[in-house]
Amino acid sequence: TVSTFQTNPSLHSFEHADKMVVGSESGHVYVADLENRSTAAITSQIDAHFGMVTAMSFHPFRKTGRASQESQLLLTASVDWSTKLWCPLVSDKEVLSFRTNSYDYVSDVAWSPTHPALFTTVNTCGEIAMWNLNHSTEEPKLPPMQVTGGGGGGGGSGDADGVGVDDSANEPSPALTKVAWSPDGRAVVCGDVEGVLRVYRVSEEIGKFAWSAEEVAKEEYKLEKTLREKTDHPFFAGDGLGVGGSGGG
Repeated sequence: TVSTFQTNPSLHSFEHADKMVVGSESGHVYVADLENRSTAAITSQIDAHFGMVTAMSFHPFRKTGRASQESQLLLTASVDWSTKLWCPLVSDKEVLSFRTNSYDYVSDVAWSPTHPALFTTVNTCGEIAMWNLNHSTEEPKLPPMQVTGGGGGGGGSGDADGVGVDDSANEPSPALTKVAWSPDGRAVVCGDVEGVLRVYRVSEEIGKFAWSAEEVAKEEYKLEKTLREKTDHPFFAGDGLGVGGSGGG
């Protein structure tokens, strides 16, 4: 059963997509070739997780360089408590795996639209975690933030820098189901099982949404260097065109 899917990240519409990555309830990720719509077929299967794949997010930054769609980084989240990084259009080998100290389902994951190494996850125990791979590949940039219960069916707001708004401190945290970034990278919004949306401000120190194009390119190169050092994945053992194009010196 299909649980989630993503199409080519650099393409603007499904109509023009030629690849699709599909997550399943069994924990598998499938890559489908859509070039011939009449004979669209699964080209590879990845044994990605030990439970349902709940969400996927393609890296938004790679626009140039080798086989622009074929080297995209993909994050997957699962009920097996983990988030994983892949290059599914290149290899079925896992790049990295991430886990907080919480043994709860990871319900969603999303890359930052402004910071090449930053992504956020949410889980069913009500935690939001901010990960910066150039800071650490083993733990979040900040301790995961526990959202507060209640909200009165409306919403909440706060700071995603480790401090939330204490709407109802004595109530248990609701399970979080979805997370998304604002296009400018200045905020994240998460939804829960009670129908409440919470918006959290992201500081410039964390989100780097005021960076210049040159600063972004440097951070992309730094991410590629980080992945080269932390993994033996075949893509990053190649010619230095991992994430940010041709790299830098």
